[in-house]
Amino acid sequence: MMTHLTMACGLLALGVVACQPRPAAESSTRALRADSIVLERSRCFGTCPAYRLSLTARGTVTRTSLWPVDTMPVQRTAISPSDVDALAQEAQRIGFFSLPSEISRDKALCPMSATDHATAVITIFRGDSATKVVDYLGCYAGTDLSVTPALARLRAFESRIDRVANAGNTRSIERR
Repeated sequence: MMTHLTMACGLLALGVVACQPRPAAESSTRALRADSIVLERSRCFGTCPAYRLSLTARGTVTRTSLWPVDTMPVQRTAISPSDVDALAQEAQRIGFFSLPSEISRDKALCPMSATDHATAVITIFRGDSATKVVDYLGCYAGTDLSVTPALARLRAFESRIDRVANAGNTRSIERR
């Protein structure tokens, strides 16, 4: 996990450079910008939707079906760039950048797992870095199919990406 410290530097008298941490609001705003956010949902044993959503900072949304028999495999639309910024801010708020790269390997987040579920993969690209989290949807906290609070926040974030990208509404998406 990388930690970013943003510094504000200034030239003082006698040519001495002094640096100090920027106020939290300024450095966190910079950290929240995303070049693109990608959500990929895999196939499962059944009829799970399988697709890849790519949302760019400019608001371009590309939905690519991962079903080989899909007659319209690529669909494009646009959203507000502020929607992409809001998703990046939500990722920061829920601790996305601190999550392990594979949820199923973390026994605190996935003490139990069931077979034949889909996987959701979120990758957030920022500058020259990318953070990828693989969430096997068969991970549970107990036999009652509950999930840990961190996993609940991640899955709500996955759903929010779908809603923001309008993934379920193909009528408003330009088809190619």
